[in-house]
Amino acid sequence: MDWRDELIESQKKIIESQNKIIAELKAEIVVLKEQVAELERRLGLNSENSGKPPSSDGLGKPHRTQSLREKSGKKPDRLNKSAGFEHLQEAGF
Repeated sequence: MDWRDELIESQKKIIESQNKIIAELKAEIVVLKEQVAELERRLGLNSENSGKPPSSDGLGKPHRTQSLREKSGKKPDRLNKSAGFEHLQEAGF
């Protein structure tokens, strides 16, 4: 056997070994992608979009941007400006 033939044979073995490693890594990537997808799905769940109780939402619960109460349309009450209070002040109470 010529030195070139030996070189070719050793390179073939290296390539076969690398192809086997590549196939194993591709299979592992598929499994890991499935795990990531499942974890991302779980991360998106909370008590509003699943059957979980609100206590399982944790402390990172998003705050409401607006109050749930509707505005009445009335002006704010002017405390201590009623007629009775002014009379009490004049009397020295």
